[in-house]
Amino acid sequence: MFDKENADKTEEINAFMGMRHRSAPYVLNNPDDLKQAFLLTDYDTASWLNMDRIPDKTDELATDAACVMAGVSDIFWQLIERAEKNYAMIIKAILSAPPNVQEYVPGKAYSIPAEELDSRIKELFEGLDEIDLYYQMEKNRDAFLKLMETIL
Repeated sequence: MFDKENADKTEEINAFMGMRHRSAPYVLNNPDDLKQAFLLTDYDTASWLNMDRIPDKTDELATDAACVMAGVSDIFWQLIERAEKNYAMIIKAILSAPPNVQEYVPGKAYSIPAEELDSRIKELFEGLDEIDLYYQMEKNRDAFLKLMETIL
């Protein structure tokens, strides 16, 4: 786990990214090492460094975890794409509604010609990167409404 090559690679990562991954074996009868092992034992830097790089040192469990995470990532992207399609349909329905419905639902009426709706909704979604996201739906909604006001 802490051979010379792994130690050197870990030190390079530490220097480049400002991290402090351990690059030497733990001495478990040393209280400081024991404490660090207790606190950081899940950060198995060597396993991740060797993944698919050195076949005889590859940790199958870490490789399996990386493959599963890649698959999960793909599934989440599909969920995001589906949510965007559904939300675009809802936004289009709102923006196509009469002014009194628009006032009732998002709180403001917009006057956008029907032929511009799709491009304006696309522009709105492209602006999502500009807003801060929160762990509260109300704050996210309010940030989105401000974005709508700015873009539309």
